[in-house]
Amino acid sequence: MDPGAVPGSQYVCRHCPAEEYAAFAMEVSQRRPSARIRIYAARRFVHRWPNLTDWFDAPLTSRVATPGSQTGEAAAAGLSLEALGYLLFLGLRGYARFDYEWLLAAKPLFLPELASRLGVELGIEQLTSEAARLGFSAVSVDVTLRWAITRMTLHTGIVGVDGLTGDHFESFREAVQTFLRRSDLAAFHPGAATKFDRFRKSWTMRVNQFGLLLFHRGQINRQPQKIMKSIKVRAATRPEMQTVVDRWLAARRALDRPAGPKRFDIALHRFMVWLARERPQMTSFAQVRRDDVLAYIEELMRQPSPRTGRPLGVLARRGHISAISQFFRNTASWEWKGVPGRALLGTGDGPRMPFRVPRFIPADELERLMAAVAKLDCPYQRTALLIARWTGARKGEIQRLAVDSLDRYPDSTPRLRLPPGKTYRERIVPLHREAADALTNLIGLRKVGAERALNDELTGTPTRYVFMNHGRLLSCAYLFQKSLAIACREAGLVDEAGRPIISAHRFRHTVGTQLAERGAKMHTIMSVLGH
Repeated sequence: MDPGAVPGSQYVCRHCPAEEYAAFAMEVSQRRPSARIRIYAARRFVHRWPNLTDWFDAPLTSRVATPGSQTGEAAAAGLSLEALGYLLFLGLRGYARFDYEWLLAAKPLFLPELASRLGVELGIEQLTSEAARLGFSAVSVDVTLRWAITRMTLHTGIVGVDGLTGDHFESFREAVQTFLRRSDLAAFHPGAATKFDRFRKSWTMRVNQFGLLLFHRGQINRQPQKIMKSIKVRAATRPEMQTVVDRWLAARRALDRPAGPKRFDIALHRFMVWLARERPQMTSFAQVRRDDVLAYIEELMRQPSPRTGRPLGVLARRGHISAISQFFRNTASWEWKGVPGRALLGTGDGPRMPFRVPRFIPADELERLMAAVAKLDCPYQRTALLIARWTGARKGEIQRLAVDSLDRYPDSTPRLRLPPGKTYRERIVPLHREAADALTNLIGLRKVGAERALNDELTGTPTRYVFMNHGRLLSCAYLFQKSLAIACREAGLVDEAGRPIISAHRFRHTVGTQLAERGAKMHTIMSVLGH
């Protein structure tokens, strides 16, 4: 058991000698009245909770002041707030380790100033320096580091960021997610009542940013993510059905790219929610018949998109239907229990896609667009679009380019090695000098040793990507959709609603068309485009 731990308690919690805190208060206070206020607040707190375990066991509203607290709770919480300096002192001196529930509810709660007065080094300056090498400004990470390190230090008792491990970080991440789900969250953080999404995103960013820094200094092995797992409460589904779906998703994750099972999960959850509402007598997939699935497909035509509010488009409906079809087909062939045991849908049950001839970008529009691309402020966006324009590569292939992907043919023509994509095969393509120069300059901006390599999601190979910033792989939405929206507006290539008429995929059709017009053989065109 930890020194000073109370039997039966998971936390170290005991008061320090009154003389020790009084001496500290006198030493750090510039004025004697200020020291007396600190000492008096600590004495009142100790008098109210002579056994610190009782304070830990008290309701959170008795430990943290809230506007709606009852009289007794408000008085107790007021004492805790007045003695906050004393509680932080206990944490830094090893007398107490605090629960995350209190650490995430209490405010103001920052350790650096107190740690400095006690001569304790938390490691914030070192982390700030390392963050700068990843591209962060000191201002952008300052709040993150003070917020996260304060809470993890007071919870773990580990003074100094070097001692934190992956387990410590995961415990912190889970605690934040749990706290954000509290029904009384707004009582402790009133801002969450009216702007919950902004509040959640702020905390999410801090947690992920801190984890990102720990990852690149080698203290945790979990690769950085932009978002945390959704904290939204999902509609209830039948337990027996959910168990089968979870098992199937686990099997598919071993076979598919990460994006596939995520889409399957959404589609099957939506189907199960519909079954619970429209077929309440069904408790197992074994009871589902083809007519039930067809009725759901009809319903899909009327269901709105949660993102736009408009009816689901053909592609979205085909994706939902494909997921359900694969689920029943796989579970039948694997002879699982609790399922119909046969495929309920065929290839003709989904909505047909309208056939359209691929649209290349006309020469005059292409010239205007690329002139606007040249004016983009972000070198990552400019370079990504230049590579797309001259190679016709897929967005994901460009996004995952490695820093060693560019070299030259024997005649000095630049060539680009594209990573495995849709076809799971690498390929080498010639690269126009304009794009090669932009890519060379971008690679030169990348600081060697600033971050760890990331495991490629398709190959699993540790890779130092070109399109990384702040220690993360930049998204395709940022590299292509956002940049094209800016360039198209600048070039006047928008529709009546002001939306861009050029997509990144049209570069592929343009490159293929230009190769054909110049007499390239079909096999050559297929090789360049990765077909």
